[in-house]
Amino acid sequence: MCSPIICLGGHYDPAPPRQYKRPPQKGYDPNDGCAPDTDMALHPQGIQDAVTRNSFYLQSYRWHINSCFFDHSLEAWFRAFSCWPQDVKQSFSKLLPPDDSLLSAIFRHFNRRLKAIHNPTDKTTFSRELELIQALVRDRIFQRWKLYAHRHAHGCAMTWLAHAVQVSRSLNEITSANHYC
Repeated sequence: MCSPIICLGGHYDPAPPRQYKRPPQKGYDPNDGCAPDTDMALHPQGIQDAVTRNSFYLQSYRWHINSCFFDHSLEAWFRAFSCWPQDVKQSFSKLLPPDDSLLSAIFRHFNRRLKAIHNPTDKTTFSRELELIQALVRDRIFQRWKLYAHRHAHGCAMTWLAHAVQVSRSLNEITSANHYC
């Protein structure tokens, strides 16, 4: 600002008024990484047709008494398993022992879950299937293997999986197929 004496003498030429200029609009990518833009990218190749993109595919394990650490592992394993080609799934399933090992039960459950997605049944049956594997995993972790002191313990998502693989009766056959994983 100039002093009043200079302004009166005509020695000050103020700048013209500024013109308002709108800031340029940002260009947003229509695929922001959130649903529904990512819907097709998140579905495995075998589950991209409209018939199988149903509520069964989106339904997952329900939390019950600190089940997060094994629910997440089961869901991650299922999503990985559902991306495998069909011939790989079949040959891997043949390597699993036909016994009561948890590893075999989990992969048999994954196969049943995929069949339910492709041929939807009623939601009650599907929910029972999910609850059954949760109960089996919970029983093995807390009752049979006693990996944690009590059922409210905060478990590790990897510890129980490693233990399930180690106690499998056919560990040598399964680890020889590790190129599938």
